[in-house]
Amino acid sequence: MPPALRCLALTLAFSLPAAAATRIDVANTLQALQTAIGAASCETNDDCHVIGVGARACGGPESYLPWSSRDGDEATIKSLAEQHHTARQAEVTARGEMSTCSILPKPAVRCQAKRCELQPRVTSTGKDDI
Repeated sequence: MPPALRCLALTLAFSLPAAAATRIDVANTLQALQTAIGAASCETNDDCHVIGVGARACGGPESYLPWSSRDGDEATIKSLAEQHHTARQAEVTARGEMSTCSILPKPAVRCQAKRCELQPRVTSTGKDDI
């Protein structure tokens, strides 16, 4: 086997298990975050908050989740979101992901039918952006 192919084969052999482990970390931290958020139940809009989730290659969150201060612990939710962000950043780096570097604005949130819900943003095309 030519040296260049041998080097590529060794690189892939060592990077695939690391990438798989990182993917598991991403999935586990997201599941823990969603569990901590729970039902995001609310009585008023003041109960509702938004947390950034994941990491884009150029920075910033990939998405947002609503959560409620009525049934979610702010410190726990923020800690889990940060752990998920760190795991996702490692995955982005390990996989060599790229991004358009567009900014995902933080959506509004409000209490609807006793649940915190993200509010859709209407884009210049007139379509919902969530």
